[in-house]
Amino acid sequence: MSQSLPETLVLLSHASRLEQLKLWLNKARDSIHRYRLLTTTELAEALSDIDMEFISVLSGSNGGEVQLAGLIPTHSVLAVIFLHDPADAELDFAVFQRVCDLNGLPLASNIGTALGLIPWLAEPESLIEQDERDSDAAA
Repeated sequence: MSQSLPETLVLLSHASRLEQLKLWLNKARDSIHRYRLLTTTELAEALSDIDMEFISVLSGSNGGEVQLAGLIPTHSVLAVIFLHDPADAELDFAVFQRVCDLNGLPLASNIGTALGLIPWLAEPESLIEQDERDSDAAA
């Protein structure tokens, strides 16, 4: 039985991590070209110099982060890249950490984990297929 994977990534970043997010987007370009990239209005504007299409929801100050976090339990998001600055309370990281943990969703909170997700994002089906083979073998 093959599972259909979501085709959406959520992208968020505190202002102090914006350049790291741009670096990640450029490095991940080939692996993420097939995904819809959702973000807040402000971040989409800040990323306008990156030649990629971003779909923006409400601004963060108008509930955009809540709107994005609310998508996670619907199983319409594959992963969240939230480059988090612990000294910045502008966006509520704890909400994303909780909802991702509750739903078993990958959450990259720093550039190291975000870079580590790139190979998986290129072929997430391989992980699902291996998990299915392991389940069948255990049965």
